[in-house]
Amino acid sequence: MDSDNYNDRDKKRNRPIPLIFWFGGALLTGGLITFAVLNSKKGEQVKLLGLRLAETENTLTREKEELSEKLVKSTASYDALQTEHIAAIASLNDEQSKNSRLAAANASYIKRENQVKQEYQNLLESSDRVIAENEMLKSEAEALKSSVADLQSKLNKNETLSSMQSELISSQNSKIRSDSMATAALLDSLERENVAGFYNNTDITAAAGLEIRNVPYTKYFYGFSTVNGYVINKHFMTGIGIGVNIYNGGVMVPIFLDMRYTFNKRTFTPYLFADGGVLIPFESDLQKPSLFVNPGIGISRNIGKKLALNFGAGYYLQRDAARNSFVNAKIGLIYRKK
Repeated sequence: MDSDNYNDRDKKRNRPIPLIFWFGGALLTGGLITFAVLNSKKGEQVKLLGLRLAETENTLTREKEELSEKLVKSTASYDALQTEHIAAIASLNDEQSKNSRLAAANASYIKRENQVKQEYQNLLESSDRVIAENEMLKSEAEALKSSVADLQSKLNKNETLSSMQSELISSQNSKIRSDSMATAALLDSLERENVAGFYNNTDITAAAGLEIRNVPYTKYFYGFSTVNGYVINKHFMTGIGIGVNIYNGGVMVPIFLDMRYTFNKRTFTPYLFADGGVLIPFESDLQKPSLFVNPGIGISRNIGKKLALNFGAGYYLQRDAARNSFVNAKIGLIYRKK
């Protein structure tokens, strides 16, 4: 067996190599040589490329380090910015909270301002009403003061007139009671001195209102009157009179009873008179007659046996829708038959 194997190996070893293998080997050898040559050139190129690669790696390493430093700085800046951002957000939240509170407070202030404006407007309206009421009350107070003053003036005048009349009556009664002999003598003298007879008294009169003067028939009047009567004795005479009074607003005709008391004759003889009667209107605004009284005093002077000039003044009170008063003056002539 071993010899057989050995023989086979010898046979194979002594077998001729085919031509193709030789050609292939030549090509392979040439290719290897060519590759080796080319590889040697590429080695130089690779070496150059390696140097360049190393330089590039160094450059990239430096850039990487620089970028790392920049990254560290950027990270620190980012952290700082992040911290500032968080603080800014917190501050923004605080500001938003403040703004919310301020907005709520502003809304409350606006609401309160509107309420205050409304209250102020109400106060203005109330003030206007109070001012109007005060003006009305002032007017009423002035009217009341004027009315009180008028009433007080009337009262004073009435009291004065009443006092004068009371004093006159008291004086006359005192004289009559205290001196009956003088009274008897006076009666005797009246009986002895017969002066009874007809008389006429014609006067021109004028009067000015004392109280209410701003309505018709109250400011003034003027006119004339004539009295025809009878002399009872040397002191007393009485008669019926008629006249015409021209007022501020119309005309009235007085028809009245005249009574007169004359003191003892002198150069200027004083006398008392009292007239009273009705006033008949000529105007349509007065529907019915009015009453009047006119007491007063005067003085006369004889200018002849039967004529005397007289002057008198008195208080003239008339009553129609209201009571009106005047102060009047008379001047005229008295004619006596005896």
